[in-house]
Amino acid sequence: MKPLTLFDESPSSDNTPLPFTGQQLATIGAQMALDSANQDSIAWGDECFKLLQAYIRLHGSGHQFQAEDARLYCEANKLTEPPSKRAYGGLIRKLKGKGLIKWVGVGPVLNYRAHMANAAIWEVV
Repeated sequence: MKPLTLFDESPSSDNTPLPFTGQQLATIGAQMALDSANQDSIAWGDECFKLLQAYIRLHGSGHQFQAEDARLYCEANKLTEPPSKRAYGGLIRKLKGKGLIKWVGVGPVLNYRAHMANAAIWEVV
């Protein structure tokens, strides 16, 4: 059997499709992180979502940002830190789902610990 590469569609020898797409796994992971945050602090997600809405209202239509910018705003407004910063991802997706923001591209994050990894850039609608 030949070794797998990143470009293989399926790890199975009979070409059975993988059970989840990358998009589905991202959604599942974001929900798991949000569920964990809500266990540690009841209604963390509700409080965070209110602050995220305040952030986009403060900046207005056309403002571009990354999730880390909105996270820093939430932290500055005394939101309890979740067990994983990934908890913000599900709420950013919720903003997108409600048509409040749209994805416009990717760019390097400012967090030096992330070694300039790329992350989504969002725009307030």
